[in-house]
Amino acid sequence: MALLREITLRYQFIQVDCDITGNVIDSPHRIARIFSDLKYETKEKFIVVTLNTRHEIMNYEVVAIGDVASIQVRPIELFRTAIILNAPAIVAIHNHPSGSLEPSAADKCFTKRLARIGRDLDVRLLDHMIVSSKGHNSLRETESKLFYPE
Repeated sequence: MALLREITLRYQFIQVDCDITGNVIDSPHRIARIFSDLKYETKEKFIVVTLNTRHEIMNYEVVAIGDVASIQVRPIELFRTAIILNAPAIVAIHNHPSGSLEPSAADKCFTKRLARIGRDLDVRLLDHMIVSSKGHNSLRETESKLFYPE
């Protein structure tokens, strides 16, 4: 006799007061402004923002916390909620405690991988933002070759 595992998942929506959900993401500057508190973090944090078809924020979550110089994130962590909520798009955001706005080689590789996985899942990666004490960097604007054509 075979053993079968069954996973039951229940999402419950509750109404909360939140200044972030419902905001329309219409530019990298808007994303950076909404998540500007990341510049004060002393460890790298990776956030995924789930968007509806009008690019309104449905939800956001911290998917990983690293150390002062690196972070480990599995792509499934970024797409899980988007898939469950049937969201068509996400934005990835992480900070650089060092203040650097330059994406590392790992940042670029990971962005390209996310864009490919998103294309395969039909969940568009709108942008990958780096936030630091010196400002923000939209990889969609500065490293557009990492994203698949529309």
